[in-house]
Amino acid sequence: MVKYGIVDGQRPKFYPDNFLRKYEMIMMVVKYSLYQQDQQIPQIVFSSRGWFADVAQNLSYAPYIAYADQQGWLEGLIQTKDQTKYFYPNKFLVKQTVCDFLQVACDDLENIESDITRAEFAHLLV
Repeated sequence: MVKYGIVDGQRPKFYPDNFLRKYEMIMMVVKYSLYQQDQQIPQIVFSSRGWFADVAQNLSYAPYIAYADQQGWLEGLIQTKDQTKYFYPNKFLVKQTVCDFLQVACDDLENIESDITRAEFAHLLV
């Protein structure tokens, strides 16, 4: 996963047994999607209208959340209270939520009908 830029190889440890947080899943899936398309994260222009009240725009994962939101992948992961959107980036995820998200995100990936390699499958499971 380091080879493909999905996780940060500069950190000394990955901690595979730690529970997965929402923002971590979004970052990994967006990075995987961009890798598949041979692209980098695009310059994101944040709108003050409609942005998440609990995600500061200067956080390292904010562009990935914005990208996923622009792709329409965050349906089911967003909560709205009093016309304010909340993402709850640090919330731990249950497996069903991950499966639901991957179904939505994978529908938008290019070449979804092509054969999947073992490495690609492993990336989806992590």
